[in-house]
Order: sequence, then C-alpha cells, then structure tokens
Amino acid sequence: MMTVKEWELNLKEIAFKNRSANRERLANAYERLGESEDKWWMRQAIRCIQYISKTQPELAADDVWEHMKNMTNPSNPRSMGVVFKICHNAGMIEPTGQYRKTRRKQANGREIRVWRFCQ
Repeated sequence: MMTVKEWELNLKEIAFKNRSANRERLANAYERLGESEDKWWMRQAIRCIQYISKTQPELAADDVWEHMKNMTNPSNPRSMGVVFKICHNAGMIEPTGQYRKTRRKQANGREIRVWRFCQ
C-alpha cells in the first residue's frame, strides 16, 4: 500500500519530470494537486485501486468510480486521471493496450483505458 508520504513524493516527481521536459503548466498543475482540496479524495482512490487489485486482475476508471460512488466527487473532474498516472508511475498498474466503453453516463460512452496490476 502506498503511504501518504510516497503519494506526495510521487506527485512531486511527476511535476519535476514535466518541468524538465519544459511542460511548466503541467508541472504547476501537479504541484497544485498536492495542495488541493481533492488531495484526500485522490488518496482514497489510490487505496481503492489497491483494494480492487485483490479481487480482479484488471481495472478501468469505471471500477474505481463504482467503488467510490458513495463519496463526494472531487472538485476537479480530472482527478481520476491523476490517480491513474500516480499509480502507473508508482509501478502499481500498467496499460493493457485495450480500451472499453465506459459504463458511466456522465462520460457519454467514450472509450477508456484498461489497466492491469503489476506483480
């Protein structure tokens, strides 16, 4: 399980990599996420992904949204994408190369990435 300190370091690492690649706006966005009101929500989403890893071999954002349906949604709708990027950079998940239609009505049936858990 990723600790809060590891989670915060991961956000800083992502910001540093983006800054090194001259993507200043993206780097600033990741730094702000570490200080945002969605910080608690994103930590819970990471914990949810860790929980899902014990019950199934693959996941998509829909799975996490369904497990967290009783929680208040984050103020930034892109927070789920950040959660998946953090988990990927931490070596928890990797892309399968597959996509599937979302089950969420808010996403209008778009294709979402399928991830697998790393051993």
